[in-house]
This record gives sequence, C-alpha cells and structure tokens, in this order.
Amino acid sequence: MKKTAVNLVSVIGGEVLLRAANFAAVVVIARLFGPLILGSYATVLAFVTVAVMIADNGLQVSSIAEVAQKPADLGRTLGQLYVLKTALFSAMAVVLLAIGFSVKFPAMIWLMGAFLALRTMLYSYCQLNAGVLKALDRMRFIGMVQLGHCLLLLTGVGLAYYRSWNIYVLLGWLLLGQISELTASGLLVLHFGARPRWSPLSACWRILHRSTPIGITYSVAALILRADILVLSWIALPREVGYFAAANIPLVMVYVVAWLLGGVLLPKMVALSNDNQELRAYTLRWVRLLLLVTIPLSLVQLAITPSATSLIYGSGYRATGKLAAIMGLAVPFILANSIWLARALATESRAVYLGTYLSAGVAALLLDWALGRAYGGAGIASAIVIREVLMFAAFAIAGIRQAAKHSEDASVLLEQSLVPMAGE
Repeated sequence: MKKTAVNLVSVIGGEVLLRAANFAAVVVIARLFGPLILGSYATVLAFVTVAVMIADNGLQVSSIAEVAQKPADLGRTLGQLYVLKTALFSAMAVVLLAIGFSVKFPAMIWLMGAFLALRTMLYSYCQLNAGVLKALDRMRFIGMVQLGHCLLLLTGVGLAYYRSWNIYVLLGWLLLGQISELTASGLLVLHFGARPRWSPLSACWRILHRSTPIGITYSVAALILRADILVLSWIALPREVGYFAAANIPLVMVYVVAWLLGGVLLPKMVALSNDNQELRAYTLRWVRLLLLVTIPLSLVQLAITPSATSLIYGSGYRATGKLAAIMGLAVPFILANSIWLARALATESRAVYLGTYLSAGVAALLLDWALGRAYGGAGIASAIVIREVLMFAAFAIAGIRQAAKHSEDASVLLEQSLVPMAGE
C-alpha cells in the first residue's frame, strides 16, 4: 500500500501540477481575450481531443499491459507501439485537414487547431512513455518530468499575462512545454533500457487488435467528456460557450486525474484478477474511500465555488460560478467510475466497460441536447452530474452480477469436487 501511495503521489501529483499550469493558461486566455476567444479555444480543443483519442485506439492504456506482459521483449513492443501510434495519427491528420478544407475554417481556427492538435498528439506520446515507466515500476520519475514541464508552463503563462502576449505566442509556448516533456520522458525510457526496435507488421496488427476494445471505450469516454462543449457550441452563442468552458475546463482536470488514478491501480488489479474476492475487496476499498472523502467536499463547494470562480476569472464571469458549482457534484462519481473501469479492464470484462461507456455516450448526447436546449449551460452542467451517477449505478450493478456469477461458479466447482468423495 505504501508503494502504491508513493506512485500515486508521483503520477497524480505531477499531473495535477501540470493541469494546474494549464488551468492558469486558460485563466490568462479568459482575462486577456474574453469569453469569445475562450469559447473558440475550448471548442477547438474539444474537437481535437476526441479526434486524437479515436486515433490512439486505446494504445495509451493498453501499452501498460503490453509492456508488463512481455518485459523481456520491451524494445520490440515499444517499437510496435510507436509505429502504430504514428501511423494512426498520420491518418487522423489527413482526415482533420479534409474536414477543415471542406468546412472552410477561418484563419484563427486553423492556427489554433494546428497548435492544439500537435500539442495533443505529443501529449499522447508522453503518455505512452509514461505507460512504459509505469510498467517498469519507475513511476516516481513521471512526477519529476511533469514538475519540470509545469514550471516551464507557469513561466510562459506569467510572461503572457504581464506582457499581454498574442494568443498564438502563448499557444506556441504551451507547445514548447509539451516538446520538453516528450524529450525528457523519452530520455528516461532510453536510460532504463528501452530501445525501440522494428518488428513484423503482423505483430503490430495483433497489438492493434487487442487495443481496439479499449480504444472504443476511451474514445467514447473522450466524447462523453467533450460532448458538453461540442453540443453547446451548436445551440448557443460563442460567448455562452466561453462562460461554460471556464467552468468545464477544471472538471476536465478531474477526469484526467481519475483516468490516471485508474492507470496507477490497474497493474495491481491485473495481479489480483485471478482472485475475484481479493480484487472485489480491493476495488470496494478504493471506491468507499473516494466517496467518503469527496462527497462531503462536493457539497461544501456549492457555497464556495461561485465566489471563487468570479475571483479567479474576474467579475465578468459571474455566470460561470453557478455552472461550476453544479458540475462539482459530479466529482465523487467521476473518480469512483475510474476505479470501476480499471477493475473491468483488469478482468477483461469487455461487455461491462464497452456496454457501460457506449450506453453512457448515447445518454450524454441525449441529455446534453435536451437539457441544453431547455436550460442552456445550466442544463448541460446538470446532465454531467446525471450521466456520472447513471454510470456509477451501471458499474455497481455489473460488479454485483459478476460477484454473483463467480460465487455460483465456485459453488458448482465445489459440488463437482464432492461428487467423487460421495461415491467413495
């Protein structure tokens, strides 16, 4: 448990610092350029994030299992992962360019999209390197790399605010920070003996085949996460999208932390996957701990968040406070759902995680559209809470059914083992 705690502090602590620095960049964009530009930034980022997650096809998560299962063949596995990711991203870039030319995006969207797409792809490579370090049990170095990235970002954000940088200069600095993290994490991977090597395309295809169910799940998860901004951008003015994005971007940080939490616990859950009782106890222990800590905090934030939001973004963003307070109620369930998902991945329960996320994706779009048209941003904020509660209930029911099935199977095996004894 102590080692897990150290890993959690390194991985999640580093990511929290990095997300905090990114949030500072969002605050600067909001204060310097207003809700109109912030709304455009959030919409482009949402679109790009979904596209990159679809192209990644689950490699970001499955890389942990691939490396852990074949540690002696690390170089070849890593080479396969890099080749696959690069090929998929190249295809995605062609599709995004085709969409851009057909829609005839304005120059601002083209430039913003280019910076954000490249940065998001580099972030995905960073996560691949982090997955290798996790599998090699070198998680403490992940936090160190992200701390350096965080300090670099904060330096740029501070300069942007005090010198009133152009938004493209700020985006360029953010891209530079991502390049620095990729370089540092890549050097660490090489330092610990991972040398990417070429292997037959058939082996790459097998990895792609194994990662696809996870890829579908995480693509739907990204769509669920970003659908709120995308749907609102269809039914509301960009300024209203900006007010909503100011509340939603901190929640995205919670989702990222939740996914990282699941990634840290996943190797332990994989090790316990052959012992259903131990795995169930381990899962429930984490779910209960998270709910006990976060539910009271999510209720307290209802009174604090509106005034805190106005203080952070400025008096012009008062509408954001109410939206952020509503979204805060979803935090306990977002974190708990990441634990349920990790358990389903560890037991290779594809029907559970695919069924839950596909159903949640459909529900998210329907809820966002219906409540968004009726109540605007407040309706979509409420839809976020509803969908996370529904997902929590679905995962919990699936867990109960799995436990009952394993108990029934154990009873059958016990009866079969007693039959020869009865005949003796």
